[in-house]
Amino acid sequence: MSSFETDHGWEGQVGRMAIEATCSRIQPILDRIHERYAGRPVDEIKPVLAREWTEGTGGGSISDPDLTRYASVISAGRRIVLRPEI
Repeated sequence: MSSFETDHGWEGQVGRMAIEATCSRIQPILDRIHERYAGRPVDEIKPVLAREWTEGTGGGSISDPDLTRYASVISAGRRIVLRPEI
């Protein structure tokens, strides 16, 4: 019979690692869209962002409120910088 021990707080460590991994996948997507679409209309950015988000996350989706918010920030010419916080 085998067993293993974990450090106290391991769940938080795993959660942080998952969030950091997600941010490292999504940040390049946001940067690429910002480079190409900064200053463009929100309605032009939203479908591109939704498609690239899905492709970059292996089928994940972004909620419409977040999609609109992110597209609005890019449209305004501002760069989105993800910061892993839990």
